[in-house]
Amino acid sequence: QEIQLSDIQKEVLLGSLLGDAHINLQRKNAWVKFEQGSNQYDLIKWKYDIFNNMSSPIKLNIRQPDKRTGNVYKSYSFYLKSNPALNIFYNNFYQNHVKSIPFNMLNQYTELSLATHIMDDGSRNGNSIVLNTQCFQYKEVENFGIFLNDKFDIKCKVRLNREKPILTISATSLNLIKFLTNKYIIESMKYKVS
Repeated sequence: QEIQLSDIQKEVLLGSLLGDAHINLQRKNAWVKFEQGSNQYDLIKWKYDIFNNMSSPIKLNIRQPDKRTGNVYKSYSFYLKSNPALNIFYNNFYQNHVKSIPFNMLNQYTELSLATHIMDDGSRNGNSIVLNTQCFQYKEVENFGIFLNDKFDIKCKVRLNREKPILTISATSLNLIKFLTNKYIIESMKYKVS
């Protein structure tokens, strides 16, 4: 049965799918998986609270010990159940089974999407913020940087990290990022923009 997404859900989903979330097609309808490391429970709980009208419960995952390090990896995850309203996201994010940036959906990318994107995939590098966009093509990431500049006046550059593109947001835009995202970024993630 179809459950329509609210504007907030669409904005958070867009930021999440540009970050760590995965969307898949099951028979006719798409479903989404959110997963965060065990030290990011606050973030998975924040997302769950936004989507709890259409999601499975949060689950703790414990992986087999890593053969090389012996470390046991834990994570938290939940799913958005398959839903026709998610198909537009799947169809726009996946072209020929390859994940790509859906430029025709970026009119829905807001300050909340940006905050979600940074919480998912942002990291600090000195006074800059890096968006880990390695799963996308160089030209797409370059165009996404142009989009951020046009929409929010955020200055950024594409760099290569192990031959994959990452987007570095200039230190000169750090205060602007804080201003745009401050009311959305949860307490435990503030270190990414402070």
